[in-house]
Amino acid sequence: MGDRPTWDESIKRLGGLIPLAGGPFVPLSEREIEVVESHVGAKLPDDYRSFLATHGASTFNKLASIRSAGPLPDSLSDDGLLPFGSFYGINREEDGFPDIRFCVEQFKPEIPDSLLPIADAGNDDQICLGLTGSLRGRIFYWDSQSLNDDSEEPSDQVDNEESLTQRSIYLIAESFTDLMNRIEPFAG
Repeated sequence: MGDRPTWDESIKRLGGLIPLAGGPFVPLSEREIEVVESHVGAKLPDDYRSFLATHGASTFNKLASIRSAGPLPDSLSDDGLLPFGSFYGINREEDGFPDIRFCVEQFKPEIPDSLLPIADAGNDDQICLGLTGSLRGRIFYWDSQSLNDDSEEPSDQVDNEESLTQRSIYLIAESFTDLMNRIEPFAG
């Protein structure tokens, strides 16, 4: 929980977080987090688990952008900034916001099994958490508008940045905490 003060500063800078469900926050219980982990076949990093257990599905009270830690193609961003939409959580009702598990299924096979969609960035673009190997804990941006049809690699075999770039997936933060610190007010 040592990252929490950093998150609080980032959240305050963006006008606070608001729940997607339109009411109180719907934080995930330990059991719900374990169900997500079972669904994706990997334990989630502690900083992201802590966020889910505190906030769940939410968005910032102000429009926000992400300042990428890694290089991006000019077609995606010429200033290193990417859009940010909202964080996913668990949907306990039929017609509410998207559920993390639903998003995993919705974006197969475009997003490899080694990544978990954790937030939307508009236009179907996704912010993803690395689950395995050298990707574990790192945050990536999937550009849905630039799908590369030349990639023949099966979705469950992608485990390095080079093969991700071929699938229009780019490193944007070294961890969930780093992501939170890279989110800034939209400059417009």
